Amino acid sequence: MEQNTAAATIAKADAFAGQGDLPSARNVYETEIFTLQDLYSTLSDAEKPSVLTSLVTLWISYAQLNQSARQFKSALQIYESSLTCPVSGKQPRLHSALATFHSERNRPKEAQDVYIRAIEANVDVWDTFLVFMKEQQPNLTMEELKAAVADRVSGKDGGKGRPVGKDAEDPDADAPTSRVKKEREDDAGGTDDGGQPPLKKVKTEQAADNMEVETAPLAPPPPPAPPP
Repeated sequence: MEQNTAAATIAKADAFAGQGDLPSARNVYETEIFTLQDLYSTLSDAEKPSVLTSLVTLWISYAQLNQSARQFKSALQIYESSLTCPVSGKQPRLHSALATFHSERNRPKEAQDVYIRAIEANVDVWDTFLVFMKEQQPNLTMEELKAAVADRVSGKDGGKGRPVGKDAEDPDADAPTSRVKKEREDDAGGTDDGGQPPLKKVKTEQAADNMEVETAPLAPPPPPAPPP
């Protein structure tokens, strides 16, 4: 398997996108993702890592293609589908990419949910989760984060914890109405190719441990006690 498969696929899709042909660009990605998923099980252990890396790269690039076209609903569908991919679904890069997608759209609660869902599925995203949390809690430690997640997962916070940052509970609350309306309209997009959403043929497999997604925001750890 050539190592530049992902790069060649991305370049081909970008050429179609540059001509304004988004459906053809999507088809390029879907065909290659479908092919790599089928190919993976036939490879030797030595060949699998490079193909796995290519597959992860293609999932992320495919979602970003739709983001660039302001097809945010399609992008979200692709990110979510990547997490149920039977080959690459447990790769930390994919979970972090989806969390970043939500964070960039000013949805920290959804980003937290992605990280916690990954942790519950035994995907190691702790380091990137801590970096994300430190953006609004700079002094947060890994130990404090793990304790807060444990409380969240066990239900000890009663589902009443606040998300990260004092303004993160409802990012739309103070946003201009026009921006909020625009984002909601963008999220309703994603079927510009005759009503057919992307990923119509990519095979996915929902793992049992990914079925339930916690919806309550993560409670931050209590502030440190003042010095004596």
